[in-house]
Amino acid sequence: MPPGFVTARRVVLFTVAAIILYIFWIGPDRFAWESFGTWIFSPLIYLRMVPDPLKHWLANAMLHAPIIGHAFCVIPIAMLVAAFVLGIHAFMRDSLRSAYVSFSLTALVFSVYHIIQPMGVTVVYY
Repeated sequence: MPPGFVTARRVVLFTVAAIILYIFWIGPDRFAWESFGTWIFSPLIYLRMVPDPLKHWLANAMLHAPIIGHAFCVIPIAMLVAAFVLGIHAFMRDSLRSAYVSFSLTALVFSVYHIIQPMGVTVVYY
């Protein structure tokens, strides 16, 4: 690999291209419906994923402090916003570290979405 092959701009462009390819691989309309539905149900999905002793504690906490359930919805959006801001920073300032963090945040959000999506809303075409 020649020196300077991996640059911040290339990492940012790769991240954007990977997102676009993933959306078209899934299908834009299916991705929109499933990601929105899974995002809305995410507090219940994470509640189902927690081990049994913690499940009751988390359900009780979400009942008495709804902000906890809202946090499950806000966290992935905040991570994507941070990735977007870091991606712009990396592209403008040629910061490889910011580009890697942006890519990592984006990959984490999309990986978790891809793993938990079958527990959420699934579009069925007839």
